[in-house]
Amino acid sequence: MSEQPARVVASARTSAVRMGRVYRRRAGGGATAIIGTLVTGSNALTLEDVQAAARRLAGRIHRTPVVASDAVDEACGFGVFLKCENLQRAGSFKIRGALNKLLALDAAARARGVVAYSSGNHAQGVALAARMVGTSAIICMPEDAPGLKLEATRGFGAEVVFYDRQTDDRAAVAARIVAETGRVLVPPYDDYAIMAGQGTAALELLADAPDLDALLTPVGGGGLMAGCSTVARARRPDIAVFGVEAEGADDTYLSLRKGERVTIPPPPTIADGIRIQTPGALTFPILQANLTDVLLVNNRGGGGNNFISTVFDDSARRSWAMSRSSDAEGSKVGSRPPPLR
Repeated sequence: MSEQPARVVASARTSAVRMGRVYRRRAGGGATAIIGTLVTGSNALTLEDVQAAARRLAGRIHRTPVVASDAVDEACGFGVFLKCENLQRAGSFKIRGALNKLLALDAAARARGVVAYSSGNHAQGVALAARMVGTSAIICMPEDAPGLKLEATRGFGAEVVFYDRQTDDRAAVAARIVAETGRVLVPPYDDYAIMAGQGTAALELLADAPDLDALLTPVGGGGLMAGCSTVARARRPDIAVFGVEAEGADDTYLSLRKGERVTIPPPPTIADGIRIQTPGALTFPILQANLTDVLLVNNRGGGGNNFISTVFDDSARRSWAMSRSSDAEGSKVGSRPPPLR
């Protein structure tokens, strides 16, 4: 796979031209489209809700770039467009839902402060959103939360309360704080204002890459997928919409096949942001209506058998190589990246 830098997709016109090139390159020489099942979305969340969220968020968060890479295209055989929410404020898409929720509250409710529970990304999003609107936040985080996420959450001014992921019900911990303090709960996903905020990422993606055959979105509790799939179904009814989960963290995959929400043991995945045990009560009906299917990626084994670790390691090595390529002294001494595990 060639070392090609990612390219920013500058406009919808650029996307359309590039997609035409990708179509011609595929097997058989003709266009190969992935067509999903056309289903009716839930009335609980609408495109208009997401558009209203976009208006609230305008000028307050980043419109993150959509990038494309020949190396990625060659590896998978499709034209892939990546919405870089890792470049979003607070480091993830979570600020979209959190800030939309807080902006939708009346002034009196905001002034009481907020409570949230999260392993890290939602924690950071709520902490930053609270600071942006001038209120305070208490965040319930697991004792094994990544140190960098804990540090960032506190850095945004939030108070952190710990819980045991194996024995405590985090929602109950947060509910107790709400009852004792009168603060407003900001759920990580099971809230329509949260879903609408997360869906603004798909509004931007489809504006920059309007001719997509399929939309792939990671699924934890389902807030991002509920918002994005609602946008996708409204804008492109024939698009295929796939959720992505890690093996062993496949609560949505299992729930869709059973036709109801199921609960799994605490997942052992390294992807801490999707260590959810059951889909949301509000998000799941939307996913049932909108998803074509859920795809599973390998999360066990070593080396090339662990897809998630392999992707992380490859990304880290490429980042190292790109940084060293501009360092003349480094290239002279022939320094090498440390082994990644």
